[in-house]
Amino acid sequence: MKRIRFFFFLAIVYCILGPVLLFLETHLSGKAALEQALPIALLSVFFFAYSLASLTVFHKLLRNNGKSLTTYYLADKTFRLLLCMTILAVYGFLIQTSLLLFAINLFTLYLATMIMTSFHCIREENKIKENKQ
Repeated sequence: MKRIRFFFFLAIVYCILGPVLLFLETHLSGKAALEQALPIALLSVFFFAYSLASLTVFHKLLRNNGKSLTTYYLADKTFRLLLCMTILAVYGFLIQTSLLLFAINLFTLYLATMIMTSFHCIREENKIKENKQ
């Protein structure tokens, strides 16, 4: 139940962050920023889906004694970073417009995801450690 609450909270963060990004970009760069509405929505869905899958594996490893948890945690964060860099490169090669705005959106959503998932993982690990003592 607590995982569902966290995923609901994560979805709310993405739902709030998307319009805020779009508003700020429209205010700063004009109507050209409206082209970023679809990429913001797609990035939000991508980050939510990836976080859902990643944290599901994390919780399974946590239940199974968590011996390889540190390795998984590091691999997951590295893979997420490489995936973001790949998305940015593909966007740059294919679309070639508003690359700076897209990069700002990608970085903001990436940072929000990293903070939220790291906080959640640390909190869950601390709960397990407290229960063992």
